[in-house]
Amino acid sequence: MGLHPMALRQKAGFSLIEVLVALAISAMVVSIGLPAVSDSLSRQSDARLRMSAVGLAHSKLEEFMALTGRDDLPRSGIINGLHWRVSVSDGTPADKNGGAASLMMERIGVEVLRDPGTSPMISLTAFHLKRVRSL
Repeated sequence: MGLHPMALRQKAGFSLIEVLVALAISAMVVSIGLPAVSDSLSRQSDARLRMSAVGLAHSKLEEFMALTGRDDLPRSGIINGLHWRVSVSDGTPADKNGGAASLMMERIGVEVLRDPGTSPMISLTAFHLKRVRSL
């Protein structure tokens, strides 16, 4: 009983053309999916950076509200690659009747930037009542 040569050829495995077609299909699927994965990773990194910026802005806002009236606090800096700056300005007296106000409205603004000279990623503003020391 001899085996037919065609039967031996079919049991030998995949042909070169079948392997090349499978590789071409795999390459197309990867090339379609790779930009989507790359975009997703980029967006995830940007979201993490924004969350860090929000946390930094909140912490600086709380720090300046808690330590109001201190002039020795730094007004700008860099933390974890994010640039921040704080502006504090006195607003109007809380008593608008012309009397001597014992409270003053203070505006505290915090901006967090990726790089100096760019527009802020996050900008927070809070108003704080502070006591005015009478002479």
